[in-house]
Amino acid sequence: MPSSYVLDRCEESASAAPRGTTADIDSALREIRRDEPVIDTVEKGLKAAKAAGPRRPLASPHPLTDTLLSMLQEDPFAGSLCASFDELLAPVLLTLDIFAN
Repeated sequence: MPSSYVLDRCEESASAAPRGTTADIDSALREIRRDEPVIDTVEKGLKAAKAAGPRRPLASPHPLTDTLLSMLQEDPFAGSLCASFDELLAPVLLTLDIFAN
């Protein structure tokens, strides 16, 4: 059973996307691979992708900064480095969190 954190993130992303957005994007991607794509379908998919905007980074359920010594938690370089790793590892940790239960 997935953790409540993962379920909350999935529901949040599903509610944030406008209806039909992913279907429009998917149909545009299928259409663009054809020999003679229908321009209206591709334009509709491009507009939907632009409206959806960039993906938001996932928040790590276990931030690395919390595991540092107090002396290093105050260091801006160490905090920035841990934040970078948190962004990279968040999808992995969330996936593993699903299988933990």
